[in-house]
Amino acid sequence: MSGSNIELWNDLNGVRATSGSNFGELDYLGARDGLYQAVRTQSGRSYNLSFDARSRPGFTASTSTIEVLWNDRVVASVPPGSDWRNYNFTVTGSGGGE
Repeated sequence: MSGSNIELWNDLNGVRATSGSNFGELDYLGARDGLYQAVRTQSGRSYNLSFDARSRPGFTASTSTIEVLWNDRVVASVPPGSDWRNYNFTVTGSGGGE
């Protein structure tokens, strides 16, 4: 997206990743930033979509809510809190690149 940034951090301000040593930060700009990944699936097969998230200190859900999409459909809206949390969703493949 134009003007968006993804920053990779290693223990920034004492914030540690839940696994490994680095985490990515989506910078809030223009009310919508994001990342995506195309995944090849088998039609009708269930898949686990999972990620860890937390908000940046001092930010609210209005600037850090994560909209989770699968096949261009909103699966969930996640307003991360101040601590890392794992979010898991079961999604169904369509036989293409989701």
